[in-house]
Amino acid sequence: MLIVSLIAFSSVLMNLYNGIHVFQANRAAKANRLFLLLCITLCFWGFGYTFVISAETAVTARYWRIVSAVGWCSFFSVFLQFTLHFTNHQGWLRQRNIQWLLHIPALIFFIHVATSSSANFVHTDWGWVYMTDQEAAWQFPFIAYYTAYSMTAFRLIYFWGKRASTTREKKQAQIIVRTMLAVFILAVPFDSYLPLLGYPVLPVAILLSSVFVIAIWYSITHYRLMMLNFKTASDHILNNMTVPVLLVGTNFVIHEVNAATAILTGYDDEKLIGKPVSILFAGATEALLNQTEVLKNNCTQNIEVSILTQKQKNVPCLLSLKLVHDEFGDVLGLIFLLHDITARKNYEHLLQQSNDELERKVRERTAELEASNVSLQKEITERKKAEAQIQYHANYDTLTGLPNRRLCYQQITQTIATAQTDTTLAILFLDLDNFKYLNDTYGHAHGDLALQQTVKRINAVMPASDRLARIGGDEFLLLVKNSNRQDWRTVVESIVNSIRQIFFQPFIINGRESFLSVSIGIAAYPQDGTDADTLIKKADIAMYEAKNNGKNDYKFYAASMKKNVLKNNDIRNNLFRAIDKGELLLHYQPQIDVLSQKINGFEALLRWKRSDHSWIPPSEFLPIAEEIGLIVPIRTWAMKQAFSQLKLWHNLGFSGLRMTVNVSARQLQEQNFCDQAIDYLNQLGLDPRYAEFEIMESMAFNSDKSILKMLKKIKNSNINISIDDFGTAYSSFMNIKMFSADRLKITKPFISGIGKSEKDAAIVTSIIVLAHKIGIKVIAQAVETKEELNYLRQEKCDEIQGGYFYDPLPPEKIEALLYSLSLQNASSEKPRHA
Repeated sequence: MLIVSLIAFSSVLMNLYNGIHVFQANRAAKANRLFLLLCITLCFWGFGYTFVISAETAVTARYWRIVSAVGWCSFFSVFLQFTLHFTNHQGWLRQRNIQWLLHIPALIFFIHVATSSSANFVHTDWGWVYMTDQEAAWQFPFIAYYTAYSMTAFRLIYFWGKRASTTREKKQAQIIVRTMLAVFILAVPFDSYLPLLGYPVLPVAILLSSVFVIAIWYSITHYRLMMLNFKTASDHILNNMTVPVLLVGTNFVIHEVNAATAILTGYDDEKLIGKPVSILFAGATEALLNQTEVLKNNCTQNIEVSILTQKQKNVPCLLSLKLVHDEFGDVLGLIFLLHDITARKNYEHLLQQSNDELERKVRERTAELEASNVSLQKEITERKKAEAQIQYHANYDTLTGLPNRRLCYQQITQTIATAQTDTTLAILFLDLDNFKYLNDTYGHAHGDLALQQTVKRINAVMPASDRLARIGGDEFLLLVKNSNRQDWRTVVESIVNSIRQIFFQPFIINGRESFLSVSIGIAAYPQDGTDADTLIKKADIAMYEAKNNGKNDYKFYAASMKKNVLKNNDIRNNLFRAIDKGELLLHYQPQIDVLSQKINGFEALLRWKRSDHSWIPPSEFLPIAEEIGLIVPIRTWAMKQAFSQLKLWHNLGFSGLRMTVNVSARQLQEQNFCDQAIDYLNQLGLDPRYAEFEIMESMAFNSDKSILKMLKKIKNSNINISIDDFGTAYSSFMNIKMFSADRLKITKPFISGIGKSEKDAAIVTSIIVLAHKIGIKVIAQAVETKEELNYLRQEKCDEIQGGYFYDPLPPEKIEALLYSLSLQNASSEKPRHA
């Protein structure tokens, strides 16, 4: 019995020594202080059990067991807190409030032991032994408590060792983890489970826990865990140095400072230790202390830095750095040595002032001559620069850097003059299709980037000997030189196909995809002309023929093309006067309710009847109107004309009818478009809900903020919005829902496919169903047959428009039709065929 008590007491002395030894090594380190506290818990544990074993009575043994409980109740929570600090864990467990909560289970179990009236002690040959079989109800929570805390600490230490970058830390983790695992496996059965089964055994957990603490102490003393301090770097020498010295960890956190550092910076030791070293360095100095670069160099001498004192004063210093290694060659930390050079800087400043004064006097004596030289040199430089800029702008396009029309004309003329008799020169006139729409929709900045990308792509595929020029907004000329007369068409077609292929890939501009195509006209020397003017003009004619052929095409010049060019020029010239001369007209096509077959409204459609009584189709004059900038005034005239006509029909008693007018992207980009429309409706006294603007599908879902903003403003003004040719572009029903369109118009190709193509019919059905799901009405255009009507009625399409009922009619015929229908019984009679 005495031997057992002596063994327990020996563990007390050993644990006390270990704790004090580590604490004395670095009193400021929190991990060292927690290790001392851990050893104290073992001292309580061992000291109490020393007297439990040797007590004379069970009552005395119970008293000493309470003393021991101070240790074995709190050991596990203190050990977990110690683990959090020495592994430098940064998770939620490291929070101050959480760390206090870690000790609550220990307090609860200690209170239970201290207040429990039971004293289930058994006297054995080696002294009093406590039996836990009668208190199993609280023993199981206690086992869960120390198991959970121990496994959490085990996991933290294990992964700390796995992540460690130094040999020292890996060996420390291995020693602690292996010892902890062995102690846990041996202690739990002996100290917890055997007593629960009724076997009286000695409390070997205190001895095994002491072994575990010895392992931690060994890793501390042998591998210098938590020992990075001035004792490692010669405490006596550093503390007696007159220059400031800082001991800094590899994470650039201050571990120790000497007295001279406090004098220089004005900070107390406690305010610096544990702080990042960057708090002492001002301004650009911090950039010099690149952690990665510093750790690469063993020693760095005399870096000039600026120290920021506690009073926010900058002190110039020379900084020297020295790495400190352990016996394994791993970096323990760095020694920062600072030397105050304030006096030297003051002398340098005085010397600089003296030099500045001397230089100033020298400069004053030569100022006039230098000023004259500078002025003259500046004038010469600016003149040369201006001449170069004038020359450049006279010959080159500033956006793309390509030759402009003037220089291109000169190059063609020079090439023709030097051309050999057996060679053919080709002029390629390139025009980007729909570039104006791209510009109008996304803005000129977007268009400029598209042009620059186009030039880059063409340059990548064209022969090096050829010459590319920009002669207009979206127009380019390519001079193909030195082609053999017999195979020149083959050579040119190869180049043309290479150029067309570059437009197959989308242009990515500011994260947005844009698709372009190109129409190309080709004229050749000498067969199509022998001078630059003629060749360019004929290449232009061929290009327009390619555009009229559906765009995205190329054509070689032929004499027959001139007729089409003359026709388009005639349209272009006469279109300017068409409105003033009253040649533009509106026809109206009724829109029919599918169920009642009543007329709900009309779509206003532009027509051009020239003074010679010839009709120009909209498909011919509207693209030219877009091209020459007349689309906005023409569409504005059509809107006012259509709404005035609708108001007239309302006044005649045909109320409830709506009017749909088509609007262009250019109109939607006009800031006052919606306000002008509302003002005109107010002047007419026409309710906005009877007005409807029809837009192309691509306009509804482009990303031009000005168009989207205008569409929202129109919707908020109670004007209806319908989307034309739905299903032909990049529709999204989610976008339609967010956009709040009132009506979708199914395009003609899908309607024409009813009864002929199951896919087209399925698409029509899908559009109707999905549109109705989100509360949008559907109108089918170009309905020409009864089969199409019956299918649309069956699929619950809301409205139809097409020649099956009525073709577009002039206003006087529409008025007569309305009078005729008003005399019929709407519930029993259907509208007659047009």
